[in-house]
Amino acid sequence: MIVSVLKQKFNVVYTYGNLNSETGLPLSVFKIRKEHQVGVFEMGMNRENEIGEIAKVLKPEYAVITNIGSAHIGILKTRENIAREKRKIFDYIPQNGIAFIPYSDDFKDFLGENVKGKIEYFGPDYETESNGIKFMQDKGLEGIEFSLYGTKINLKVPGLYNYSDALSSCAIGKALGVEIIQIKNALENFSNVKGRLEILEEKISSVKVKIIKDCYNANFESMMSILKLCASINNSGKKIYILGDMLELGEKSEEFHRKIGKFVAASKVDFVIFIGKMMAFAYDEALKSGFKGEYINSENKNYHKTAARKLVEIVSPEDLILLKGSRGMELEKILSEIDNFL
Repeated sequence: MIVSVLKQKFNVVYTYGNLNSETGLPLSVFKIRKEHQVGVFEMGMNRENEIGEIAKVLKPEYAVITNIGSAHIGILKTRENIAREKRKIFDYIPQNGIAFIPYSDDFKDFLGENVKGKIEYFGPDYETESNGIKFMQDKGLEGIEFSLYGTKINLKVPGLYNYSDALSSCAIGKALGVEIIQIKNALENFSNVKGRLEILEEKISSVKVKIIKDCYNANFESMMSILKLCASINNSGKKIYILGDMLELGEKSEEFHRKIGKFVAASKVDFVIFIGKMMAFAYDEALKSGFKGEYINSENKNYHKTAARKLVEIVSPEDLILLKGSRGMELEKILSEIDNFL
């Protein structure tokens, strides 16, 4: 979203794919050429001080932290440690630079400590005259409608969590002099990258269904966000969820998977297929609440086929089907297996 907004005014070079690590970030930076005016680069981490090291290489003038979640908590152990690590992206911001911080995050004040430049907040809970933001309508799978200094913007990517990301791109665009009408054009024409909240209309067993495919990655926060989104959608058919393991959660893994199971059991969902070693805990928790679904052990190499067969058995017209799991679960393969059972 940031790239889309800044491209309206500048020649932008940016991170390719997920080249955001100690080796990936330099490879992204090597793409810079003399004609480029702005560089937008992602910093990732899967170990302690990785962001510290690559921030020292990049020395960003502007930087945004989208949230402090549970991704990689299996390595860093606590959200406090994750916040401490992510905050290092601000270490090299000069006095005329800006740190963009999510206003509703419980680590907001900690993230802003010792920032040499200006701090700007963003987020759905931060509507002020100075940032010109006003929420208008959550349109479900059709996206979010909001206004920026009185200009209505229809963000076609659904979910309040994506709305928060859009607001960060608005703040960055405004800081770099992108005009409101240009921000509107960028966000209204923005579509998600492959594997992240793809909304598909397909036919399974000759019946039309809507599929939400979000198989690029998963942690507790992203899983809860998309489950809440699906719970808010009114559709005439059934709701069917296929949920795969959330990986790299370490000692928190059982706790987080059980919370998912409990939330799903309390949701208005008709059938859930839990897949993976850790999703066994989610399934167990759902059963305690009297919920009926199915569990598939991912140690069975044919689990994609098993899930596809079950989906073909239960699907009916106008169903909403969600696929959500970590990249390692490769849940998108379930869709490619469906034709074998038709």
